[in-house]
Amino acid sequence: MDRDRVAGSRNCCIISRCFDKQEDGIVRESSQCIYHPDVGAAADCQACGRPYCRACLVELGGKDYCRPCAEAGAGRVQQSAGELAVVALILSVSSIMFCGITAIPGMIIGFMELGKINRGEAPEAGRSMAKAAAIIGAVMTGLLVLSVLVGVVIMIVGIIIAVLAA
Repeated sequence: MDRDRVAGSRNCCIISRCFDKQEDGIVRESSQCIYHPDVGAAADCQACGRPYCRACLVELGGKDYCRPCAEAGAGRVQQSAGELAVVALILSVSSIMFCGITAIPGMIIGFMELGKINRGEAPEAGRSMAKAAAIIGAVMTGLLVLSVLVGVVIMIVGIIIAVLAA
């Protein structure tokens, strides 16, 4: 990096970081706020890395950001879906391949996760997964019950025809 010496100064500045030459001859880093050069920096912005004083920093999600980065959404925490929402969706979708066997657990877990989301106990990001799991699970459970009923009806009709034919 290029160090620019300021005339009559005992410091070298690299971008906004200053390295002061102390009386004992040792060069130590001393950061100043880029907006307030007379104030020492409290922390660096987690997004852009520049030093800022406490008045210029905004705390988001336990991390410090400068106001421009905070306004740009740098500290926005991305939520991921809860584990149960993912499991419910996998069970419900896999019921298509497994003839509906996993549909009932997928539907139940999907409705349980929706309840947790409504109570604020699970991440909101999982709502669409949990809804999809509950709907797919309910449809596949309905198809499973319908196919069992059709099977039973066909069996009964077959027995009646066999008895009448004999």
